[in-house]
Amino acid sequence: MTATPAEFYSGGNRIAAVVYTPTTDTLPGSQRPGVVVCNGMRGVKEWIVPPFGEYFAAAGYTAVVFDHRGLGESDGERGRVIPQEQVEDVRNAITFLAERDDVDAERIVLWGTSFGGANAISAAAADSRAKAVVTQVAFGDWGRVMRETLSEPAYRTLIAEIDADRSERIRTGKSKHVSPDLMLDNDESRAAKKRSARDTGQRPELTFTVESVERSFDYRPELVAAQIAPRPLLVIGSAVDQVIPFSECQSLYDHALEPKELQSMNIGHYDICEPPGSDDAAQIAVDFFAPVAFPD
Repeated sequence: MTATPAEFYSGGNRIAAVVYTPTTDTLPGSQRPGVVVCNGMRGVKEWIVPPFGEYFAAAGYTAVVFDHRGLGESDGERGRVIPQEQVEDVRNAITFLAERDDVDAERIVLWGTSFGGANAISAAAADSRAKAVVTQVAFGDWGRVMRETLSEPAYRTLIAEIDADRSERIRTGKSKHVSPDLMLDNDESRAAKKRSARDTGQRPELTFTVESVERSFDYRPELVAAQIAPRPLLVIGSAVDQVIPFSECQSLYDHALEPKELQSMNIGHYDICEPPGSDDAAQIAVDFFAPVAFPD
């Protein structure tokens, strides 16, 4: 497996990426399937997604992982994390893969975890170039996740921030920055945040604009999930996920049309992204993609 730095542009922003490819090919000059690997809400390409990029490459794919605009090493306004703009980044990542000589543009698939899974669904719903989708621990309605997982005091604080910022934006055109911890008020997320420093090094504290938080509240990928059909969709959830309840994965599945599958893994929201859980989840994805990526 080879990991090579790369870049492409999305919405006028330079997007920093890494491309994972197999070390050897069976036939010189042959084309491979491609997979866009979509990270979570505050994910960067050095955290969570590398094991999946490596696993897909070992399975014969060209895989691209990247920092969304405004995050990591990509250009863009810091802290502006708008779901619809991230979906545009995913679609431009499809274009990036489709134009590579080593990728068969008719065999590009999308994989995403958490918020990235929601983005993968939204991107595939709008872009028929995505031939199959696998999501893990994703959601159907982010506002509903907030209402169901935050404590009442935490939820009231979040809504107060949104209301105050909405007024501030019309007066000044600026949005306050807050910690994404306001939306991820659970033990799993706090522990994962500490582990992220191990993988990405010490970086400035990540903050989101409150406008980003408000726009995320309105994000409902389940409403477009049916548009993926007749392309196959696999939704993987977990009954022990403290961050995104399994009911969200069930709702995504219920809104989608055939062909579709729903699977459950008894594993934490972030543990599914670290060995050995990531190996199991990646193999499930590889097996599901196989009929599209490697047709007879």
